Amino acid sequence: MKVLIADDHEIVREGLTRLINRQSDMSVIGYAENGLDAFFKTKSLEPDIVIMDTGMPVLSGLDALPLIHDASPQTKIIIFSLNKNDEYVHKSFTAGALGYVLKLAPSQDVIDSIRAAERGERFISPVIHKRVYEKYIHNIACADEKCPYDLLSNDEQQIFRMLVQGCRYEIIARETFRTEIQVEQCHMDISKKIGISDLHEMIKYAEQIGVLTPEPWNG
Repeated sequence: MKVLIADDHEIVREGLTRLINRQSDMSVIGYAENGLDAFFKTKSLEPDIVIMDTGMPVLSGLDALPLIHDASPQTKIIIFSLNKNDEYVHKSFTAGALGYVLKLAPSQDVIDSIRAAERGERFISPVIHKRVYEKYIHNIACADEKCPYDLLSNDEQQIFRMLVQGCRYEIIARETFRTEIQVEQCHMDISKKIGISDLHEMIKYAEQIGVLTPEPWNG
């Protein structure tokens, strides 16, 4: 099995590579440092499996997931994340992921998820499997509930992600080809749509829905 690793931390990529390459039936064929890079690498390298982080720059793993799934439906995608929020797990599977592995889970979960994906089976780290199964497989949660974040346009979602990542208006304007005044106006429009004006509360909301992954340590 050919595996592509998409994670913006070199130490994570190296650790996963050592773990995977020890297996006789799988090997790492490439790396990506952000979601957009993962999309292009998948198209060029045609991996069997993509193991993808969620909190990456440029394009998050969650946003890249449906793009990769649509462009390369034969490729199995496994999310590898610190975030164990139920809603985020649900969104990942809805967008086309076949596995969801917590970064704090035992390393064997990674290997088990790859083998499960190759068989076309879903895999969820056991520590979160039970409640996810109860909530979503049995449809206890309301399937029609619309997340305010989903009401944002693609451009607004991009600016929202940059805002909660701490980017200044100046940087956002440069990266999105806007003026700072336009970015400020967009910020106001986003606040109205999601019903949150305070940036700190916006960051908490981003963590809650999985757009921003909270770090468990500093540094």
